[in-house]
Amino acid sequence: MLRRRPRAAGTWLAVAVIASLAGLPAPAQQRPVAEIGLDAPAVLLRGVAREVRVDCGELGPAVRAIEVAVGVADRTPVIARRTVSGCGPRETFAVTLPSDAPGGRAVITARLEDGAGRVLGVAARPTRSLASIWAFVPPLLAIALALAFRQVLPALVIGVLAGALIRGGFAPLDAVLRMLDFDLVRALAEPGDATKGHLKIALFTIMLGGMVGLISRSGGAAGLVRAVGRWARGRRSGQLAAWFAGLLVFFDDYANTLVVGPSLRPLTDRLRISREKLAFIVDATAAPVASVAIISTWIGYEVGLIGDAIGQTSLAGTDPYGVFLASLPYRFYAWLMLGFVALVALTGRDFGAMHRAEQRAARTGAALRPGSQPLARTDALENDEPAPARQALWLALGPIATLTGVTFLSLWLTGRASLAAAGEPAGTEPVLAVLTSLRRVGEVLGAASSFDALLYGAAGGVFVALVVALALRRLSLDGGARAFVDGCAAMTMGVMILTLAWMIGGVCRDLGTAEAAVRVIGDGLPVRLIPAAVFVVAGAVSFATGSSWTTMAVLVPVALPLADRLGTAAGLSGDGLERLIVAAVGSVLTGAVWGDHCSPLSDTTVMSSFASGCDHVDHVRTQIPYALAVGAVGLLVGDLAVGFGVPPVLGLALGLALLAGLLVWRGRRVDEPAPRPSTSP
Repeated sequence: MLRRRPRAAGTWLAVAVIASLAGLPAPAQQRPVAEIGLDAPAVLLRGVAREVRVDCGELGPAVRAIEVAVGVADRTPVIARRTVSGCGPRETFAVTLPSDAPGGRAVITARLEDGAGRVLGVAARPTRSLASIWAFVPPLLAIALALAFRQVLPALVIGVLAGALIRGGFAPLDAVLRMLDFDLVRALAEPGDATKGHLKIALFTIMLGGMVGLISRSGGAAGLVRAVGRWARGRRSGQLAAWFAGLLVFFDDYANTLVVGPSLRPLTDRLRISREKLAFIVDATAAPVASVAIISTWIGYEVGLIGDAIGQTSLAGTDPYGVFLASLPYRFYAWLMLGFVALVALTGRDFGAMHRAEQRAARTGAALRPGSQPLARTDALENDEPAPARQALWLALGPIATLTGVTFLSLWLTGRASLAAAGEPAGTEPVLAVLTSLRRVGEVLGAASSFDALLYGAAGGVFVALVVALALRRLSLDGGARAFVDGCAAMTMGVMILTLAWMIGGVCRDLGTAEAAVRVIGDGLPVRLIPAAVFVVAGAVSFATGSSWTTMAVLVPVALPLADRLGTAAGLSGDGLERLIVAAVGSVLTGAVWGDHCSPLSDTTVMSSFASGCDHVDHVRTQIPYALAVGAVGLLVGDLAVGFGVPPVLGLALGLALLAGLLVWRGRRVDEPAPRPSTSP
């Protein structure tokens, strides 16, 4: 938010000039101007609606009209005017430049008036007018470079730099400086974000690396592998163990990724399962599980978005939690991906790049591709002398159980405290009464401070890992300190990639990438295609921005009213219209997960890579064919089929059958030779 102090005469003259450029009459000089805030985008895409927020400050009670204007060159300004009876701190306007507006510099001006039409205050912000295609350049450039050259770090840097150049008017020096003093700082501690979520995730990741270092150096990891190896003796059981572990840590996708990956990596290496396969299983059981779990850190966010959006539909007044539950059968991609992972593990069949990776690991024992660059290297942390089985349970499972337990307990306590402060019943009711209601438990976890909980859990895990290693005389205090530092250092590259992914996500928000993609959905869409179209657009937005939550925030308020409007126009009512809206909910939420699962820019994709010790590009290359296959099947027998009245349960059953058939048709076991290229006689 841009705050302005009372202006001197020179400053007042400058504001008057800017106001005139926007087509607004200059305010009288004799009237003093109180503080007024204007939060406007740095870029306006032609034909794309962008939000502008006005903060009336102390003038609020006296304001009777707010006018926001956008002026470009000599064109007639685009003006949005609203009559009010006093204004609050965040009056939001949607402004859209015409598609034929010229490019270049522009100005956004806000004007406040009293009941007599007198100007109380004016604020102005410079912006730029651009064609919407520019919004897609940074993410697509970064993705293309990463896949083409297998170098993630420089690809992301170039993508962020491209976005900074576009945002700043193609001034190279300014773009570089803003990358450092704005984009980098915002990626870790965004202004106005009281939770400092990204910074806490980075700290959690580093501390988790320290915990893994302690477990590995003490011999706990090797001992645990030897103990678990008594029943997980083959590749099938090893993959099923990783899949089942992913289902168990259902309450948060970040916790899932960073607990399951490091815990199972020594076991899968021993069983000659490739790091690419481990990263895929970890990624496929993170967001898909958390997004459909009725008790998770996602549920509060999802239910909140649904509640805001259904107020603009014929379902207004309906319980948003009930809509969330009703949408679960329509989350085709999430359910089918979870089933597909189990099918891959049970059949032992893979195809494409994943099959080649699995053949390499099974035949040579090389979990990593020769020449690969894993985001986290823990090889140097391993202790050649495994701990005895009984000690291994304490050395390895003790810290992991502490991490999981403290995280869940912290989610419970912070969620209860948050709800109690808001006066919600779930925050003050007896614990037993809350625990016996899945809805109440969901409310508690949804209101919890998940970032704080993860940080507390990591600290608890580090403490237990160090204490147990010292108590069992597996490490000295000095050796424990070195193991912790080495483990933290092993996560450096992963945290750098994660930070750059957040930076490019911030640049995409500045440029309006998500809003530009949403233009694909329009009122001319056939009503039967709404779930399928919403799924595809959600996937595209999430793939480009690397954020499923951003996609949900942008699309849910658009897709639900659109489904209601088009369904009503097509003659739907009652249960038919309700099913269409609920299907749109499911399509948005699972489409966001699909795009996030495919995107190299996604934080969970990056975290899956370094949690599994895998080269990031190798993870993306091997996972995308699977994600596209499952997404295509889900789109065909799920999102598209329900638009024509097919029950979602039938679509899910048919989808699993098709995926099993795909594995039989195209998949091969590691002991089967690769197909020979066809040759002409």
